[in-house]
Amino acid sequence: DTTERAVAILTRMIHLADTYGFETVRPVVKSWNAVLNAVARSRDSHAAQKCEAILNSMFAHGIKPNVFSFVAVLHAYQKSNQAGSAMRAHEIVRTMEKLFLEKEIANP
Repeated sequence: DTTERAVAILTRMIHLADTYGFETVRPVVKSWNAVLNAVARSRDSHAAQKCEAILNSMFAHGIKPNVFSFVAVLHAYQKSNQAGSAMRAHEIVRTMEKLFLEKEIANP
């Protein structure tokens, strides 16, 4: 699956940077967003939850997401037909607003 390969490449890039100090391959926000977009546009029924997990991983790895990061997650929830998706999307928008006010969201 293409999205699994994208996540695997991102994971490998992080591993190379963390393990071997190969900083030139450390994923930047655009790298993370490319993976978020790939997952969000996939036909995976759990794409929204996977995107949210990737977003949380960004924070865990010290990467400040930007508005495009959140838009990819929201797009995945918009496509989702799972119960509670609209409410979860609303919560994500609230989180984005809070982080913006705290200057925890990167400029695009």
